[in-house]
Amino acid sequence: MKITFLLLKRSNEILDECDALLCFLRATHEEFVVPMFLELRGLLTKRATDALTDL
Repeated sequence: MKITFLLLKRSNEILDECDALLCFLRATHEEFVVPMFLELRGLLTKRATDALTDL
């Protein structure tokens, strides 16, 4: 819900990656953000490893 709110809140402006990350960190609680980032990091690492093995 909070991600949707952030996207709708500034829909007339283009958010770069840093602005979007800062808005997200301000809007959510640390206990929610840290596990989410760890899960995202694991997913990206797995996909990068798979992509490199396919080469």
